[in-house]
Amino acid sequence: MKNAEEFLNAIDAVRIQRIHDISEIKRLYCNSSQSDPRGIMSKSAIVLSYAHWEGFYNECAKTYLKFLDRLNKPLSTIDWSLLLGLLNSSFDSLRDKNHSIEAKHEFVENLKNTIKHGAKHYDTNVLLARSNLNFEKIKINFLIMSFKLDKLHKYRLKIDNEVVGWRHGIAHGNDPDLSLLDLEKHLDLIRDLLLVVADIFQDEIVNRAD
Repeated sequence: MKNAEEFLNAIDAVRIQRIHDISEIKRLYCNSSQSDPRGIMSKSAIVLSYAHWEGFYNECAKTYLKFLDRLNKPLSTIDWSLLLGLLNSSFDSLRDKNHSIEAKHEFVENLKNTIKHGAKHYDTNVLLARSNLNFEKIKINFLIMSFKLDKLHKYRLKIDNEVVGWRHGIAHGNDPDLSLLDLEKHLDLIRDLLLVVADIFQDEIVNRAD
């Protein structure tokens, strides 16, 4: 556990700060007496809540990679699936060279060194989200990290249709149907999702700690 405490605390600190912000959004938007005929307050709250959802996930992923780096071990000995983030640029090179025999040979030769690398060399773009943290993106990222999806399965439709779907509709100038929106419940959903994501990353850190 000595390798884990710092990173567990880092995730907790970020989660608490974001939940404070979500509570403040709830106070400002849900208790407002101002009329909002165009739904601007609801729309802005949805965009802000999505930012907390994606931002917190990205911070957890970065913290997890920092933890793996602290272990000072080749990622291939921690989890073979993690090699994808070490090989991403090599895959791009293979494609750019039309998967020629020479390029494939170079890939195999480089693999001997790549499997010795730790998280310091990781391409974080493989695990981070860019305005697209829907359930499919989480599923792919968890596959790479060998995380279980069980705790998030019951939120699948809400993540895709409400957290991500509503945000995309607003961002692209389409008015999503918010007639059934209960903004307070939506913000509570984001709060719950942050807690679940924190638990998943923290459990994996504990499981891999020395």
